[in-house]
Amino acid sequence: MAEKLAEDDITTQLNAYDARKATNNDSTKVVLGFFVYFVLIILLFFLIFSQQHKISLIESINKNSTTPKRKIETISPFPEKK
Repeated sequence: MAEKLAEDDITTQLNAYDARKATNNDSTKVVLGFFVYFVLIILLFFLIFSQQHKISLIESINKNSTTPKRKIETISPFPEKK
């Protein structure tokens, strides 16, 4: 009887340990997930800001440019059908 109680006690402790371990792993995943999303959002804002900065820089250079405007020819990857 005493052995059965001791065995049940050990099993209960192991199950509690496993439950705590699983909870810690889950919370770690949640924290890492939020961190990854936070970093991605910061990168997204940085990319948007840098693109806007490039566009405004190009526009200001074009406005202040004294060289005559040239038409830029674009080459299409798809040839026109005749």
